[in-house]
Amino acid sequence: LSIGAGLDTLLTQSGRFWRGNGRFPDAIPFLALGLFMTAVSWPLLQDEYQTIERDWKGAAEYIAQEATPDDVIVTMPVDAATEFNAAVLMLPYYLNRIGAPQKVLAVRHLTQSQLDNLPENGAQVWSVVVNRQKQAPEGELVSFQGGLQVRRSPIPTEPVARQMMDMIEQYLPAARAPLPQCFLQEDLAYLYARAQDFATADQLFGAAKSGCPEQVDGRYGSQDLFTLIAHGLIDDYERDGAITDARQIAAQLLSLNPKDEKALQILTAVNLLQTFQDGAAQITAVPNVEPVQIKRYTMPHNGDWGDVLMIHPPNAISYQIELPDEPTRLQFRIAMFPDSWEWGGDGATFIVSVETDAVPATILFNQYISNDSVDRDWHEVAIPLTDFAGQTITLTLATDPGPNGDFTGDWAGWETPRIVYNTE
Repeated sequence: LSIGAGLDTLLTQSGRFWRGNGRFPDAIPFLALGLFMTAVSWPLLQDEYQTIERDWKGAAEYIAQEATPDDVIVTMPVDAATEFNAAVLMLPYYLNRIGAPQKVLAVRHLTQSQLDNLPENGAQVWSVVVNRQKQAPEGELVSFQGGLQVRRSPIPTEPVARQMMDMIEQYLPAARAPLPQCFLQEDLAYLYARAQDFATADQLFGAAKSGCPEQVDGRYGSQDLFTLIAHGLIDDYERDGAITDARQIAAQLLSLNPKDEKALQILTAVNLLQTFQDGAAQITAVPNVEPVQIKRYTMPHNGDWGDVLMIHPPNAISYQIELPDEPTRLQFRIAMFPDSWEWGGDGATFIVSVETDAVPATILFNQYISNDSVDRDWHEVAIPLTDFAGQTITLTLATDPGPNGDFTGDWAGWETPRIVYNTE
């Protein structure tokens, strides 16, 4: 095909030369070279055409004859040095030419909707693979001249998804180059996750991501593969009483998606925003000052939002908390209300203090946030509470005005403060 493309380019250029110069003798060398290349390349082109016709047309005709309309055809890359899957282009074309109705799914191109629409049972899975290494799993296999292999699933009584998993596993050893191997592992991990075998899915996806970190992204339509696996593992670990393992997975998930609700739930010992909503917090009220309330702040430059306890200076809110025996930390994000940035104020100071029956009030955190451009974003905070494990503490979140004592627009927000379990 590349020879044909080069020939076409050469003849086109010779024609342009002739039209531009109007001198036929000067064009003769170009035309002679073009005719020579045609003579040389024609047998190669003819052989390529015959191979395609025999292999792909033959495979399509074989499938149309042997498979039922409900059967599923799976194509996958095996011996290529990239993820290129020739079957995903060629097979549907020839099946359509002969009017065969079979469903064709392409590994590396599997989608959530395709798998959702698969029959559960009653259909057989076929694999169509270009495998010039000739390595193939045992079972009923038809091979064609150019390395094309068609294989019927040996376990037709199994669910369709299980048959697909078996097909990919059988061919995985033949995929020696990193890219096809990684993509086979990734799709196999997705199928295992859908089958709720999350431990196996985690191993496969980890291997795929390790082998091809820049190419494997884990996206399957609206589903993120790592999130799907992590949620399943959290449920499995909780059911088995392995809470430490569940928290470890949750921490990994939060590093990618800080708002993942399942991960937050397993890691949170006390949600101070929810405690405030439940009326179990003590507010130090100051007359003529905005009351403590819950608001949503959204950063205009990137849309990053968060629900906050808005504590306008000089207000404070206190909690009586019995900390668990395990090590914990207080974590939150702080910011000034974006609408107030241009109101002329000088920002606010955020203060965290803690006291117990044995320890007087001690300031653990004190940070000033201005309304200047450098501070116009969320600021993440984590405060260790390990020294207070197993004790009952009074935890206070308070705000003061900025260094100029200016209270203008001091809408200071504490985004979902939580006491969470340490996972380090």
